[in-house]
Amino acid sequence: MGIRWYVAYPLSTRHVEELMEERGVEVDHSTINRWVIKYSPQLDEVFLQLKALLEPFGLTRYDTAHWGAYTRHLDPDVHGPGKRNTQKIERKHLT
Repeated sequence: MGIRWYVAYPLSTRHVEELMEERGVEVDHSTINRWVIKYSPQLDEVFLQLKALLEPFGLTRYDTAHWGAYTRHLDPDVHGPGKRNTQKIERKHLT
C-alpha cells in the first residue's frame, strides 16, 4: 500500500509514513524507501506485461493516473495523465 502511494502520487517517504501511521501501521520512512527500491522494478514489469496484452486491441490513447511507470514507458503523445478520464471510464463500466 505504501509503495503504491509513493509511486502514484507526489508524496515523500515521510508523508507515506504518516499515512501508514494513521492506518495503524508503524513503519519508518527509510523502510518505505527500501521497499520502493526493491519493488518498483517489479511494478514496471507488471505494467509492461499489461501493455503487451493490450497491444493487439490497437489502443491509441492511454488515460491513466500519474503513476511513474506510465510516464516512463508511454510516449507523451498517447498518454493522458489525470483522474477525469479514468473516473469517466470507471463510471461507464461500473453502472
